[in-house]
Amino acid sequence: MAAPIDLRPAWAFAERRWGVLTTGDALYRHLKADDGSAWILDADWTDEADGRGTATLPGIVRWWKASYVDRCPPAARSEVLRRWKVLGQMLWSFELARTRPAIASGLMSAVAALPDFTDHAITGLPQGIAARSDEAARAYMWARSLGGIEPSRAVQVPVALYDRINGAGFLATLEAELMPEGVGAVAAHPAAAFETVYHETFDESMRHAWKMALKTVPHNPMVDGRWRLRRGSPTQPSRSQPLPVEAVDGPSASGAAARAWWHLLHARIPDPEVVVLAQIARGGDSFESVDRTTEKVQAIVREVGRLDGSRPFDTIVVAERTQERKAREALGHELPGLTVVCLD
Repeated sequence: MAAPIDLRPAWAFAERRWGVLTTGDALYRHLKADDGSAWILDADWTDEADGRGTATLPGIVRWWKASYVDRCPPAARSEVLRRWKVLGQMLWSFELARTRPAIASGLMSAVAALPDFTDHAITGLPQGIAARSDEAARAYMWARSLGGIEPSRAVQVPVALYDRINGAGFLATLEAELMPEGVGAVAAHPAAAFETVYHETFDESMRHAWKMALKTVPHNPMVDGRWRLRRGSPTQPSRSQPLPVEAVDGPSASGAAARAWWHLLHARIPDPEVVVLAQIARGGDSFESVDRTTEKVQAIVREVGRLDGSRPFDTIVVAERTQERKAREALGHELPGLTVVCLD
């Protein structure tokens, strides 16, 4: 068994230790290997008067807040505070994984006690967990992941996104997974929690994609869905540490996600040469066009060029005729082997 991660801070090494704890997937990997025996795991997370200090996980979280987050420069504080909240939720989920039954329904009931990590204190959720279903699903998925539940099936599909800062499209890989013996929940993989900010519209679109795929299964499959997003298409060589997508907003990856989970739920393998440029409409039961079609098609063209003329993709799927015209115009005559297929 791996030694428990050294969360207990020391003033001389606080900066370096904070970087280790809140960068990449180091904390997730350490906690997954930690059996919890080194920690007092019965603490009340909202009890500020608990005198056991850093012998408890909430004591650790409070120390970092008071001694590091609240002392950082104002310009950096917003991002440091975000990472501190992730740290708190990760440690709470770890405690849940070590103190609750592994049965999925039991874990889902237990997340009702999920605290809120605010700028002022660790408190109970003021609106109750029912009003924070996204928080509940994330804590549940993190607890299952930290508890050693491994996916029964997984696929990788390409997605085309738009970088507002650089004004260009780029390709990413959506890693979609099925977690066995679940309750039908869906959430992001905790390994990328510090590095990728999934904004609410993206989170919501993943839930729509999951629900759409589930509707195609005639019986309750008793599984959960988990996803992770990384830079680069599936055609690129794998990395030991995949480059994260720093932040993602909007629903444009939801069509690809629905396709990925459909294949997983039906025990099929998606064609790796297909790129879906369609998103799930607001109602959740149909597809519509994505924004920035031209820039996203150009990203696909660049990927083909990068691979020196090989054909990693042969089909672009779009939702509507107007989007089909834009896609064909962006392709021009450069890639005659690449077909645009419209769902309309």
